[in-house]
Amino acid sequence: MTLRFSDGEVVTMHVISIVEETPVGHEAETLTARSPLGQALAGHEAGDTVTYSTPQGQQEVELIAVKLPS
Repeated sequence: MTLRFSDGEVVTMHVISIVEETPVGHEAETLTARSPLGQALAGHEAGDTVTYSTPQGQQEVELIAVKLPS
């Protein structure tokens, strides 16, 4: 999925079920489905803005695109 964070940064991330599925060298672009952001994004589609909790407080992210595995 491609996300735009509140600071304007656009990042493409891969959602995984368990941490052990993280591709080597892609740790920064990997998101677990059970993380606060992963849970907040569940059920949303491109164009949605989602609020999620972080240690620094509530944050917003825009879901730009979703690509399902083939």
